[in-house]
Amino acid sequence: MITSKNIKLAQTEEGCRLQTYKDTLGVPTIGWGHALKPNESYPNGITQVQADAFLLADLEVAYKDALKLVPSLDNLDDVRKAVIIDMSYNMGLSRFAGFHNFFAAIKDKDFIRAAHEMKNSRWYGQHVNRSQPLYIMMITGEW
Repeated sequence: MITSKNIKLAQTEEGCRLQTYKDTLGVPTIGWGHALKPNESYPNGITQVQADAFLLADLEVAYKDALKLVPSLDNLDDVRKAVIIDMSYNMGLSRFAGFHNFFAAIKDKDFIRAAHEMKNSRWYGQHVNRSQPLYIMMITGEW
């Protein structure tokens, strides 16, 4: 389930652009980090209402994807659950699925080890402004 904290976290990490731009990996993106699908094009941009709708829909997908990778997701505290959903939102299912050691640590409820697995990834270095706060949240369990 997506909460207002999930939305705020994604908004803080992503920022919003109503015109298409390329993300750090060169993927055409719009709104709050909505990666455009091959058949999507917004040459005149989108409205804030559309951006917010994309965010909610994309967070729902990220939650469902995270649940596939961490079946016990809903048993975690809200902070660590939000970290996992945010990572899923940022990376997508296929890239996030490669974090095998991270998922093993989460399964063991070893959140310090999970945080270190986050830090030892290419994702962490590519998204330092996003990954550092998430790393701390994973360790502390605090917003």
